[in-house]
Amino acid sequence: MRAEQAMRSRNLRAAEADYRRAADLAPKLYVTQLNHARFLDLAKGDVAAARARYETAAKLAPQRPEVWRHYAAFQFRQGQHDEALASLRKLKALDPTASLPERRVAELSAAAGRYTQARDWFIRAKAQNPSDAEMQAIRLALGDTLLRLKRYPEARAEIQAALKVQETAPPVFALATIDEAEGRLDAAERGYRRTLELMPGNPLAANNLAMLFVRAGRNSREALGLADQARRAIPGNAIVEGTWGCALSANGRGKEALEALKPVVQATPKDPWVHYCLGKELVAERQVKDGLAHLQQTLQLDAAFPRREEVTRLIQKVR
Repeated sequence: MRAEQAMRSRNLRAAEADYRRAADLAPKLYVTQLNHARFLDLAKGDVAAARARYETAAKLAPQRPEVWRHYAAFQFRQGQHDEALASLRKLKALDPTASLPERRVAELSAAAGRYTQARDWFIRAKAQNPSDAEMQAIRLALGDTLLRLKRYPEARAEIQAALKVQETAPPVFALATIDEAEGRLDAAERGYRRTLELMPGNPLAANNLAMLFVRAGRNSREALGLADQARRAIPGNAIVEGTWGCALSANGRGKEALEALKPVVQATPKDPWVHYCLGKELVAERQVKDGLAHLQQTLQLDAAFPRREEVTRLIQKVR
């Protein structure tokens, strides 16, 4: 208990001493070994010492599901995927309510940003004849993974299959993002609006719908309201602030747009729309040199920028 109190106050030196002391006082109590293993693993990064403690805990209490859950996560982080899978299978045998081992490895892969690997494991999980509820969860997670990999047709298939079972906001939103990425803007608008019906105030749907309107050059007043809604829900987010700044620009509020966009372009330097909106407003405020630089950057970042002709004319005009 004293070690955990030290952890809450971020006193790692005291925590380490007390976790070690507890394990020494009760060397045959699995939980003291497991707690010390997790500290050595996650807080100190001492792989060899952590492994020894995990193995001791597993020998002391092979019937405890939590031992195999934590040990599997450790093994995965060390690149021992087969060993992690074996530990997760032991966990599943002890706790029938636990996730399929293949699904858990997929989730660990996705959490580590290894999306191609996660996709492969989710596909393996689907082949294990999961329950209807778990299949639904796997499809949703696989759809999100495929979306991150920009494999849109495959992601669409998984998400649509999940939506046939139950309509919830996350897959509706995901499908809308796929529609937008593939240029199906009407379908994307319907999806974002439906997301907001299912989950009123959802800031991501509000932000994306606002930016969709900005890019399409319509519904500027609604775009401003949606962008404001999103930034109130997620303050300080650069992407959301970029939408807000572009929405201000679309509504003729140039000086406010400049104030909003100048810090955003530093945080999101590869967003062509932020450069476009900022460059246009800088030119309007007769800060031609800076405005020209941002307009040129817009075309460098996206050679097929939707408003390329407008940007080109503006560049030629102010040169």
